[in-house]
Amino acid sequence: MTKPISRAYSRYAKESFALLGMMIRVVRIEHKMTVRELAARADVSRLFFKN
Repeated sequence: MTKPISRAYSRYAKESFALLGMMIRVVRIEHKMTVRELAARADVSRLFFKN
């Protein structure tokens, strides 16, 4: 098994990731979608949206 790549992200990048995640969650809830439905629509695993 390959070793996971460790990356150092800036504070601004981490804040941007968190903001994007919050925005996705708000829109998902507004559209009454489950995480499973969103994952299927995006063609990714639902674990992709965890945390």
